[in-house]
Amino acid sequence: MNKKKLIIISLDSLSEDDLEKLMLMENFKELLPQGTLVTSVTPPFVTNTYPIHTSVITGCYPEKHGVIDNLVYDPGNKKPDWHWYRKYIKTTTLYDQAKKQGQKTVSILWPVTAKANISYNMPEIFPTKSYQSQKFLSLMNGSFVMQLRGYLKYGSKLTGKKQPALDNFSVKMLTTTLEKKKPSLALIHLIETDSSKHKHGLKAKRTKESLKRMDKHIGTIINTLNSIDRNYNIIIFSDHSSLTVKKTIDPNDYLKEINIKVPKQKDDKNWEAWFKTCGGTAFLYLKDKKNWALKELIMGKFKQILIDHPELFRRYLNKEEMKESGFLEKAAFGIEAPVGIEYHNNGAKFMANHGYSNQNEDYKVFYFIRGEGIRVDKKLKGGSLLDITPLACRQLKIKQWEMDGKLRKDIIVGEIE
Repeated sequence: MNKKKLIIISLDSLSEDDLEKLMLMENFKELLPQGTLVTSVTPPFVTNTYPIHTSVITGCYPEKHGVIDNLVYDPGNKKPDWHWYRKYIKTTTLYDQAKKQGQKTVSILWPVTAKANISYNMPEIFPTKSYQSQKFLSLMNGSFVMQLRGYLKYGSKLTGKKQPALDNFSVKMLTTTLEKKKPSLALIHLIETDSSKHKHGLKAKRTKESLKRMDKHIGTIINTLNSIDRNYNIIIFSDHSSLTVKKTIDPNDYLKEINIKVPKQKDDKNWEAWFKTCGGTAFLYLKDKKNWALKELIMGKFKQILIDHPELFRRYLNKEEMKESGFLEKAAFGIEAPVGIEYHNNGAKFMANHGYSNQNEDYKVFYFIRGEGIRVDKKLKGGSLLDITPLACRQLKIKQWEMDGKLRKDIIVGEIE
């Protein structure tokens, strides 16, 4: 049986500016000389949490794996469900392949893992309706006994998604499971920095404090790994950056201005077109996909709107972006907001957001890898976030499936026997 071990730690919404600060902090600073740090990495588009995490765990762009946004398609619903469930992924995953090889797997708040075949699973799934309970949803869609024990033992300070309690609980759940079960593959998604940026902004005190807690969490996890097996392979990555928001708009308001019917509520049948908003981008859906005349009418109107309001609408997305994002066959067209503007369907207003084109300045991300056959004290630049997947396969001795990520030879010093 394969006894290689790997842990993947996701630091949601850490930018390269945040990385500069993290590199000076105690635990990450100590870890850096032990492996390779890759900066100026391009995340897949759309740059939102669920498409990116699914790309990292599958090695495929959203057009292939099928999770093209955080939220499911639900025109008119102000509080739609997210892509919580494994069923939304159309390809295989790293945890599927590890399980096939008889390896134990653990996942803590990793996106799109509800009902997944993971040995010890605490899925990320949050209530969108008043009568729902986060703990109940999690118990019903993950590993019941493992989670129940955790809630009873460590969950007294847990209140929904409130931070830093949620990340603290997640780390405790992970370290306890590592100690007791010693899985071959472990995944954890740490969310506080993303939450702080949305709510307080990029430079806020709470955001800066969240970075210190990220470093503390890294230290806690590394200390646990060292007590179990110092040869654990480690990958740490950021999924996307964030940009400061000055104004929030709903592009559907502009459809109304040109007398296009939009859905007024969930299950509204009397609509013609609707923008699905993704933060820094929005995608136009037609109720009747074959209504070419309506498509041409709206595109013509928006061509003028882009000219009249460049402060609100930056550009149309090109065909390559539509394809990579998975929206090409679903939406009539996509638009991107200029920096400082975000698009929302539900009236929410953030201080900072993501979902913009992956070509924006100061919008790249990073990853770090330590392990057998990996160069030490090395710093590289460029590539795609999808390149993590073949590295993970290599470290676990899992045969690589058909994927878009590429194995970077400049990170590797030798072959694992």
